[in-house]
Amino acid sequence: MDSAQLPDGSWLNPGRILVKSRTDCDQLPDGFRLNSGWILTNQNSTIHPHAGPAAMRHKGAPMNNNLYTPEKMIQIEYTKHTQNYDMGRFHYHNAYELLLLQEGEYTLITLDNACTLKKHDVSLITPYCMHKSLGRAGNERTLMYFDERYLNRYFTEKSRSLLLTCFQTGHLSLPQKHYEETLQLLFQIRSFSAKKDFDSTYPAFVRILSLLTQTYRQAAGAEEETQKTSAPLIAELITYINQNYSTIRSLDDIADHFYITKYHLCRLFRAATKSTVMDHLNGIRILQACSLLENTSKSITEISYACGFHSSAYFSDIFKKALGMSPRAYRKLKS
Repeated sequence: MDSAQLPDGSWLNPGRILVKSRTDCDQLPDGFRLNSGWILTNQNSTIHPHAGPAAMRHKGAPMNNNLYTPEKMIQIEYTKHTQNYDMGRFHYHNAYELLLLQEGEYTLITLDNACTLKKHDVSLITPYCMHKSLGRAGNERTLMYFDERYLNRYFTEKSRSLLLTCFQTGHLSLPQKHYEETLQLLFQIRSFSAKKDFDSTYPAFVRILSLLTQTYRQAAGAEEETQKTSAPLIAELITYINQNYSTIRSLDDIADHFYITKYHLCRLFRAATKSTVMDHLNGIRILQACSLLENTSKSITEISYACGFHSSAYFSDIFKKALGMSPRAYRKLKS
């Protein structure tokens, strides 16, 4: 067993999953472990410190209560929520997931990251990536699942690799014209899939992934030169923030540590991660706060300071913006 420090009141069960009591018998997929930061990782994988939802890949995980298996080899699901919702427990799929957000906001949480999607954004999740989601009332989205059966039926190994390039990122913001076309193509696939006419889904499927890959490459190409020179520094920045989130007081602390200006820090970080420094910092803090709210009896004020917030009121405001509920309501929901 690793010598990782676990949240108060939590254990690693025989399946090596973080639980609230020794009696919880959920199991992790074979080949997974909890690393020294109690983050779920594949023993044979190297995870980039900012890899996000597309980072965790694994083949051959067994069926268990955390696994959601789509019925068809390609499947479309539409959901609209009239109230705020919280998926609750983490789960994973044996399929690729593409989520197109049509209205509202949607927060995707993995075991090492969190991001909030806005209208017309897409999230891309690889098989066996543990995740859950939160959403606000008015959230409207369409999902496409496709698995190895579909890929093996229609694509060679080389064509698959090219087609799935967009899954190298966990999140894309689509231009209006790409969003409209993608939505129409998803409707086409839903119609054919409902009749199990999978052959007819092929053209629309290829077009969707081509559009997403085009969007991904355009965004990556625009920042390629910046990333070539800044990649090592960005990795160091993210590691520093992830390890020191509880003591960082301001952007100046980070900039001073790396002997760069605050302006240069913000510009580099945004170009490399498509996120602001403060969004990333607060995202890490909120994830830790969720763990403390669920697994300890510390007060809201104690948790706010433990996570680096120097005002419980500010902590509550950031928490509510991220998850759609107050820290107190979140604790009550999870109790």
